[in-house]
Amino acid sequence: MGGIIDLTDGSKHEVLTTTGSSGLLGDTYLDGDPLESYLQGDEQPKYALRNKKSGLQIEAGDEMRSLEPDDDYQTLAMVTDLRILFVAGQSGGDRMLAVDLSEVVEARVGSGRFRTSTLTVETLADEIWAFPCRGDPSPVATYIEEAAQIWANAGRLLDELEEALTEARGALDDGNHDVADDQIASGEETIKTARNRIAELGTAARNRIDERAETLWRQLVDIEREVRAAGAAREHARAQDNWRVDDYETAAAAYDLAIEGYEKALVIDGSNPTDSALTARLRGARNEREILKVAPLVDADSKRRHAHAVADPEEAAKEWGQAHEGYRELLGIDWPSAERGFVADRELIREQTVEIVDDAISDHMEAGRRWLESGDKLAVQERAHQSEQVYERAKHQYEQAHQLARELRPGQVDAIEAGIDATSSRLDGEVPTDRVPDNPISYDPTEPVDNEAETSPEVDATEHDGIEGLDFHNSSASDSEPMPGTHSTASESHSRRSASSPARDERSETSVLDSIQAQKRTDGQPFGGDDEGVPATDASPADEQDTDAVPSDGTSAPDDRTATDSEAAPSAEPAETLEQQLASLDRKQLADLVAAVWQAEGWMTTVFTGASDTVYDVVAIKNEPDRRQLIWADTGGGDIPGTQFKQCAATLESSQADSAVVVTATAPSSAAKHRAENHDLTLVGAPAFGEQVRQSGLQSRLVEMAEGESPQA
Repeated sequence: MGGIIDLTDGSKHEVLTTTGSSGLLGDTYLDGDPLESYLQGDEQPKYALRNKKSGLQIEAGDEMRSLEPDDDYQTLAMVTDLRILFVAGQSGGDRMLAVDLSEVVEARVGSGRFRTSTLTVETLADEIWAFPCRGDPSPVATYIEEAAQIWANAGRLLDELEEALTEARGALDDGNHDVADDQIASGEETIKTARNRIAELGTAARNRIDERAETLWRQLVDIEREVRAAGAAREHARAQDNWRVDDYETAAAAYDLAIEGYEKALVIDGSNPTDSALTARLRGARNEREILKVAPLVDADSKRRHAHAVADPEEAAKEWGQAHEGYRELLGIDWPSAERGFVADRELIREQTVEIVDDAISDHMEAGRRWLESGDKLAVQERAHQSEQVYERAKHQYEQAHQLARELRPGQVDAIEAGIDATSSRLDGEVPTDRVPDNPISYDPTEPVDNEAETSPEVDATEHDGIEGLDFHNSSASDSEPMPGTHSTASESHSRRSASSPARDERSETSVLDSIQAQKRTDGQPFGGDDEGVPATDASPADEQDTDAVPSDGTSAPDDRTATDSEAAPSAEPAETLEQQLASLDRKQLADLVAAVWQAEGWMTTVFTGASDTVYDVVAIKNEPDRRQLIWADTGGGDIPGTQFKQCAATLESSQADSAVVVTATAPSSAAKHRAENHDLTLVGAPAFGEQVRQSGLQSRLVEMAEGESPQA
């Protein structure tokens, strides 16, 4: 047998399986077990070398040590995919030394005497291992060099990853999520590359590096999960911040990133955050994004209704301007896909936008007329400086109306310009001196004055509203029209309202919020009045000119959804007591109670009813199965006008909700049930809703609301 044996063919060579060669002149290699007994697991032998007496010489600086066989034995070397083993046969027990291939720096071959060569291996510990043998060990040295390079490359990759993970953990602890993300960005690819490289050597080599790679992998996925969750939480917060400032499109994009981040974090097999925590965050982001789909419509409609609740025309005109801007923004929103599109009926929004402009123009003109009349009163009292200031305000109101009309309502420009001309002439000095004109717009200073006409009463000269010596809230009670700044019944020209905006009712001098809450308690209409301008309480089947008409016999059509509304559920207490309590609630209280009942039945709810009316009062969401409901709370009479049901149906159709529900605080009329049926809406009257309250265990909460106490959540 030669001094170098190639074992790469996988055959069981004699040098591996025996302790000596066969034949009469055979050599004895080892005293104990054969060479293959030193192999571990899937370790694969590649080459074997032997010498008889030279053994192994190890040089470490100035120190020399050796591994030599006893007489009649030899020294064997075996190169595997993991290491280089040297075994010296010795009586009473062979000796073995080994060096891992990952510790090898260089392998080379040196020539010796008598056809011998020396395989020399240098290690990271600055040791030189020299093994003389017969023949040419160059193929062995080449394999050792290549294997060492593979081990070094794979080890370097894992070392770099380990360092990156340490830095990523530190960055994550410091809140620098972007830095942490950069550090782990290529971690998975690094581990994959290291494993693939080492697999070239064999199964044992791959298994050995897998132990370290698995440890680093666990660290990687833990950090990656935390980074993805933290990034998603950051986008979630950014979405909420942009929603607060009505930047809906940016908010929607941020919600998408947050949802994507939470989903990625969940599929990463890390331990922190927990699956339950991430699932809850993901559910919250998805639900908020669903609500965001309707938020632009809710917010814009809230501004419109807030403007309608203001009695003073000048203040109302400002509110109409904000409402108009909100609706223009609503029409301009262009989200990139139907899934992220906002919920709205564009045609209805366009109609309401025009109606808002009409209301704004009307209020500006009414405010201008009132200021003009107030200026005339001051002029008659020879208070020129004050009247000039008031005329300036009148002109400003007409100019605001003129700007809107010129852009959107050219048919009203002439009437507005008449007001501008009237204020301009006053500012040019053509003011009344003897009496206040009956019509300040058509006042002609050249007309003769009726000296017997009643003169205008004086205006209180206290300081108010930035105009020295004038208090519009303390005008004489004999004035036919209050001046701008007071709360009163609007004039005839101001009382025109759109189909979706009920006529403004009388209000005393109270805050806007008080006025809104008073309106909720008195009319209870989710959408205001009906299309024909008839108050909800006056509506009757005979007034309906559409498909909402009841049958000629006056009975309502049967409806599985509303059949229970007319039947009071059995209860230990008189049914009328609970229904009276429901009837005493205002709209906000009813909406809160509806939300509580739906939550008790497993829904997630969001209440929109607040300081101003909104498109609907409650959004209810259930994930399993995926369902969405829009809910309106109605505290008015039981005869709900058909126009309200129309708008409910229009909102449902333009939304991604599955159903719409109208909950009433009183028993609904037969006509209301029929209208709900015609529009495919669920109508829940006080009897049926009262039973839901009972079954949900919320009677005490209803009592607290009815008695004016703050209910415990």
